[in-house]
Amino acid sequence: MKLKIKKGILFVAIACIVPLAGIEFFCMNQNSINNWQPITSIKEYSQLFDQPITKITLRETVDSGEWVVFEDEDLIEKWTNFLKNMKVKREWVFLDPTPMNGGGGMIANIETRDSMFVVCLQEESDGYQLETSDYLYTIKNDIQIPFRETFDIAAERHGIQFPWD
Repeated sequence: MKLKIKKGILFVAIACIVPLAGIEFFCMNQNSINNWQPITSIKEYSQLFDQPITKITLRETVDSGEWVVFEDEDLIEKWTNFLKNMKVKREWVFLDPTPMNGGGGMIANIETRDSMFVVCLQEESDGYQLETSDYLYTIKNDIQIPFRETFDIAAERHGIQFPWD
């Protein structure tokens, strides 16, 4: 009888410890330094390169009234190279749905023939983050973000557009 109780307790202890160890292993590896993924690993961007990019609209902040819109091949190529080479690492669940007023991330609306993808880049003290509807992702620091360069060139070539134009 005592042997059955000891075996039962041992079985229950193992049944509790193994899942906890698995969860801890998963959590530790979730944010490991080697867990950099391409942007296409994120569900919102999984089809980003199924068709060529045809048009890009840039806004300096979420609520900015100044936009640039371009279809220039050289500028689109800069964004295509950036997006194809970008590596991201999921950091945490995005829980702040409150609207921004007077700031927010830089927005790039990336259009293909049949789809539109919104890229929201937040500048942080230690680099940039990609904000999706569900998560915040750290962007690997070894890549140059073409936002400012392409914004300035497009503004010079095509002018600034306003939502009420």
